[in-house]
Amino acid sequence: MNRNNKKRKQTVSMLLTLFLLISGIFFVPATIYAAGWLDYAQDLTMGNTVSGSLKAGDYRGLTEDGGSARYWHIYRFTMPKDGLLNLYIESASSTYLMYSSSTRPDGFAIYSASNPDNIIWRSRYGEREIRREFSSSRAMYYGSTEISLSQGDYYFAIRRFNTNDTPYYLTLSYKEPVINVTSITLSPSRLTLEAGEQRNIAATVLPNNATNKTVLWKSSNPSVADVDNGTVKAVSNGTASIIATSIDGEISATCAVTVKCTHNYQASVIPATTKSNGSIEEVCAKCGEKKSQTIHQISSVNLSKTSYTYNGKLRKPAISIIDTQGSSLMNGKDYRVSYPDISAQAGIYQVKIDFIGNYYGSVNKQFKVLPKSISFTKVTSKKKGIALKWKKTAADCGYEIAYSTSKKFTKKSSHIIDVRKSRTISKTISRLKPKQRYYIRIRTYKNVTLNGKTTKLYSGWSKVKTVRTKK
Repeated sequence: MNRNNKKRKQTVSMLLTLFLLISGIFFVPATIYAAGWLDYAQDLTMGNTVSGSLKAGDYRGLTEDGGSARYWHIYRFTMPKDGLLNLYIESASSTYLMYSSSTRPDGFAIYSASNPDNIIWRSRYGEREIRREFSSSRAMYYGSTEISLSQGDYYFAIRRFNTNDTPYYLTLSYKEPVINVTSITLSPSRLTLEAGEQRNIAATVLPNNATNKTVLWKSSNPSVADVDNGTVKAVSNGTASIIATSIDGEISATCAVTVKCTHNYQASVIPATTKSNGSIEEVCAKCGEKKSQTIHQISSVNLSKTSYTYNGKLRKPAISIIDTQGSSLMNGKDYRVSYPDISAQAGIYQVKIDFIGNYYGSVNKQFKVLPKSISFTKVTSKKKGIALKWKKTAADCGYEIAYSTSKKFTKKSSHIIDVRKSRTISKTISRLKPKQRYYIRIRTYKNVTLNGKTTKLYSGWSKVKTVRTKK
């Protein structure tokens, strides 16, 4: 009887233990976490990028949403002062930014260091979800968000129900809080213009440390006075209000504009050159009022390409001409271009640019067309020699054959043979070492004379052939 009672007590004890274990698995409150979870936190400096992947064996002690354990990475960081926390994460795996269901919310959470059980922010399915984007150029998923936090220490956690071997890259950065514009002042606040005249309005935005000091400009009557980024252009007689508004639309200021009769200006032009500015001087035939406008010096004249390889077609590189203010001159309005009409053949060619309109002078630019590359059609090993054949190239070109015992064609081990006649299409190299491996390549060249100066133009080298001489 005593033995049966003892067995009965053991059975009850085992059942009670099993019940408590099951209760611990399925009924642990979401706010109660395993002791020591903060010990897994890694220090993260704001602005630095950390990476990791959730592996088997990573911290699983923290439970939430039904008590199921998840894999966790925990980082400790400091907000230097009140502001915005920018969260950026990317990975080759989209699952770091996806949520399986509302009952298994994999994602991110922020805890207060002063009260680690307090989740002050989290991203989960249907709640502050970090939308994922995909970069096709880098084949990476990424997402970001901004969170308003007070100064202090925090913990950032990445959690997943399953492991994920794909690395993620995480950056937490501090951002200053948004400081709104409180006032805009325009100078001048009133303008009187004549049709065709332009004036700039300066906008003073306060406070000086406003987050976005961008001003949006508009005119109440563009047919009278139009505005572009603070520059007012008088169009016709009448009145208009020029309005400057903060980017959030909350603060604005107004300049009253009156447009009077139109001047009759007559202009005289001093053209700009590659060495000096020019000017446009305008005098009103009605009132004698004068206006002056600078024509900025030509800063650079460039061809879009200065080297081509022969393909049988005429070559005409595009022209780019910039003044000292970075503005582009227009072909036909500011300059004319004269191209050579034989630029299909290998050679050095000269392009002439003549400046017109508000510009004066001319500039010559050169480009070259390199001979067409060729290759060996046959390479034959001979007794202490090599026999070579290739296809004929243009009538005015020659050939250079390089052979070497080094596949890198080092200077010490290499030799060059000059074949000057274009009709020659074969060559035998004799007096070589027997049973020696040689590396062979060929290129074309052309002697070109321009302005009394002769230059040798080369094609690219052919692919290297390898041959071993016979004994």
